[in-house]
Amino acid sequence: MGGRVRIWWIMLYIAVVDIKESFSSVALYAHGWKSGELLGVRTVRGRFSDRGEGAARSVKEAIEQLSPVEPEVILLLPRSLVHVTNAEIPAKNQTLLKKMMEFEIARHFPIAREELVYDYMVVEKPAPDREGFIVNLAGLKRADFDAYLKAAEEAGLNVAEVSYSSVAWVRPEPGDASEEKRCFIDIAPEGFELSVVDGSRLLYSRFSRFRPKVEEKCFYDKKAAAEPPSFRIADRITQELDRVPLVSG
Repeated sequence: MGGRVRIWWIMLYIAVVDIKESFSSVALYAHGWKSGELLGVRTVRGRFSDRGEGAARSVKEAIEQLSPVEPEVILLLPRSLVHVTNAEIPAKNQTLLKKMMEFEIARHFPIAREELVYDYMVVEKPAPDREGFIVNLAGLKRADFDAYLKAAEEAGLNVAEVSYSSVAWVRPEPGDASEEKRCFIDIAPEGFELSVVDGSRLLYSRFSRFRPKVEEKCFYDKKAAAEPPSFRIADRITQELDRVPLVSG
């Protein structure tokens, strides 16, 4: 007897909502088996967490225009809200590491524990002769986290994951020949993020806010060349980079 084998192709749609303080970028991806494709992008102006502006609902509408089905949503919160740092935790294993983090976070975040939302990612283990883990820590005020999540829920977004907006996550795969120390700068209307990575490891990340109505409008303005260096965005970035002891050359 003969027969037929039916193979179902499962297509998963994922919408990445990259939120800045004054606008959001929406990108829809289609993931099949071991494949992925960018289907489209949209820009939505307005403050996502402000119910009156309706930006979250506009993001929902943009996703509906791009996707044939309701996708899972990855919500990237504004980098300006998130404090990022590195830490070496002397834990013998992952279970102990998780327990120790509850005590370690007080040393790294200037926020009361009950007002903090945080997460961490293990980057690597220290040298063979030392116990512990090197982790990247990220935290923000619970009130900010709740405001963005509530706006997303009220807009009907199917949020599967919450992270923060950062080009520092654009890293080579382990063993990639392009692994090297690099600096990423992400410029938004409210300020810029400066991140230094060494291969797949985040060494440094800091967000610097622009001075309203002075620097926000002059990054691409040739007339700004006549202004004092402290008022020019390009010089602000250079000055910030010079403060990072990990960068040379």
